[in-house]
Amino acid sequence: MKVTPPTPHPLQPALGADLRLTPTLMRDPSTKEIVAAITLLNRRLSAATNVEITGANLEGETPLSALPTRHTRLATGKTETCLVRFPNLTAGQRVVLHLSGKYLGGTFGDSFRVTVP
Repeated sequence: MKVTPPTPHPLQPALGADLRLTPTLMRDPSTKEIVAAITLLNRRLSAATNVEITGANLEGETPLSALPTRHTRLATGKTETCLVRFPNLTAGQRVVLHLSGKYLGGTFGDSFRVTVP
């Protein structure tokens, strides 16, 4: 007699927040500064509260001004974008952007290899 294994259940989204970062680099034409537009996405079933970026570093350079201090509530499937400005870097360079943050109940962060515009 052949025994067939049970059909696996489809994966259900987990409770809690799952914050994902997506950076886009631009150059400010008047100052030549690098502007990182950082989009946060909450991919899970629960909202994330008190979301904030706590660290940013572009190839060893710290932001030119304080990081955004507004605490955000990020509902399921929703996005929020904040801007962080860095000093001028040579266009075309491949560099590393490190980002970190926190929310009520956890932390998030990632590193990205990006090309300077």
